[in-house]
Amino acid sequence: MLLEHSEPGQQGRVFLADFGIARLHQDSSRLTQTGTFNATLAFASPEQLAGAAIDGRTDQYSLACSLYWLLTGAGPFDMAHPGEVIRGHLQLPPPTLSGARPGTTAALDAALAKGMAKHPADRFASCTEFATAVRRALTESSSSAGATRVAELRLPYEGAPPQWN
Repeated sequence: MLLEHSEPGQQGRVFLADFGIARLHQDSSRLTQTGTFNATLAFASPEQLAGAAIDGRTDQYSLACSLYWLLTGAGPFDMAHPGEVIRGHLQLPPPTLSGARPGTTAALDAALAKGMAKHPADRFASCTEFATAVRRALTESSSSAGATRVAELRLPYEGAPPQWN
């Protein structure tokens, strides 16, 4: 993820970038050889894997997978064999955050499920709409009794950051 610097009072932008070369040191579930697949498998959309047309909703799927990873420390289809990861993206329902991360809400699960819908037409119209739904879900959860406040959500790794190649 690349963050664009913005002046005070202006909204910055976030860019998803996957050159097929950056990956976690300990992660072997990437296929990046020439002629096979050029993306990070853990974040690849069903349409990328199927060789279908891609558009901004593909980025939204990857963004939703990134959100899942940031809040749980694992990809949404965290399986040992690349074929199983592909099957997850193509056939399995998106996992719930509430099942992997106590304190998250059904509203956040719903936003994630829509962002990771198998068919692009079933996703939000834009990444901005997805981000707005996530923000709303987090804001509502922080005002709900008994729910984890947004400020209390910590990244799954508390020590050293992951090792990148």
